[in-house]
Amino acid sequence: YYFSELIPYGILGIIDVLTLLGENLTLPRWRKWLFVAITAACVMICIPCSVYTYEWGRNREEYAPLAVADEIHAYEAANNTTATMFCYKMGDFGFYNAAGIVPNNYYFVQNVFDQDRFPEMFQAFTDYITNQTSDFIITQRSTWDEESTFLGQYYQPYQDNNIDASTYHYHKMHYFYYRNYDFVLLIKKN
Repeated sequence: YYFSELIPYGILGIIDVLTLLGENLTLPRWRKWLFVAITAACVMICIPCSVYTYEWGRNREEYAPLAVADEIHAYEAANNTTATMFCYKMGDFGFYNAAGIVPNNYYFVQNVFDQDRFPEMFQAFTDYITNQTSDFIITQRSTWDEESTFLGQYYQPYQDNNIDASTYHYHKMHYFYYRNYDFVLLIKKN
């Protein structure tokens, strides 16, 4: 579904694609114009109707990974340090890439394994938190709500120790629609 605009190329066949690439195949002129017309129609129909147009024109503050990256970079500049980050019990959702941070932990995100199938990963998560191996923790708000007693022993909400101010809303692509996620940014307690 990522490349739905390319479906007509499969219907028309590889000969048209090779023609575009400069192969010297002899095709009737009408077929070349048909190829161009179908391509233009696909662009006009598929791109505006794509679910990815939701991302167009959004401000930097509305995109959670960039907003969090800005907060981390402001912290780094104010404290003249290089921050580390850990995505606790969730996928990375682009947070590492947006912040320009290379994960410092072996298990840097939770994958699809259950605890009984991969206990060492979940034990590592607990160890990362209790040992405070990262300056910042990013997790889903639902995880914070369930584990705030445990997480609160080692990390606190970044914005004025207020969980609501430290919550970022994110619309993540999920198959053919967007799901709303809430993430919280936590900082290590000293």
